Amino acid sequence: MTMAIHTDNSQLITTYYDPDAPAPTRFFIWFEMRKDVITVAAGETPASTWRRVVARVLEMRQHFRKGEQFDQRWEKQGYLRGNSWQPAHVFAGIDMPKELGKQLKKRWIIWWCYQMASPTRNPDHEARVEALALICRLEGLYPPQRKQVQIVVRQRAA
Repeated sequence: MTMAIHTDNSQLITTYYDPDAPAPTRFFIWFEMRKDVITVAAGETPASTWRRVVARVLEMRQHFRKGEQFDQRWEKQGYLRGNSWQPAHVFAGIDMPKELGKQLKKRWIIWWCYQMASPTRNPDHEARVEALALICRLEGLYPPQRKQVQIVVRQRAA
C-alpha cells in the first residue's frame, strides 16, 4: 500500500490516503490526542462526507479554543487542553501508521510540557524545571542537572 499526503492549509487538515484504493468508507480523525471516526452513510456523496469531516475537525478545535478563551491560567479542570493551531490528521480509508502515531503523540507531549513550564500556568518552579528537563530528554538534548559546587574563600595575609 502506498500512502499519499494532501495538506489543506486553509482548514489546517493533513489527509493521508491510498491513491490506488477505491473511495474510502471510513475517515479516522486524530487531533491533539483526540480521536473520532466518521463513516460514509449510504447514498452520501463524497463532498458531503468531506463536509462532515471538516465540520467535526472544526468542532474539535472549538473545544480547545474555549479553554484558551475562558481559562487562560488553566485554573479550571473542565476545559480540554491542546494546541488548536496544529493540523488535524485525517486518515481516509487507511489506519494510522504506528511510527506516525508515535511522532504525533511525542509532539503533543512536548507541547504540553511547554505549557507546564510556563510561569503563567504553573507557579511551582520545581515542576517547571522538571517539565523543561522532560522536553530536553524527548528532544534528545542534555537535560539540566543539579550540581553541588563548593566554594573555597581564601583570605590574603595582611
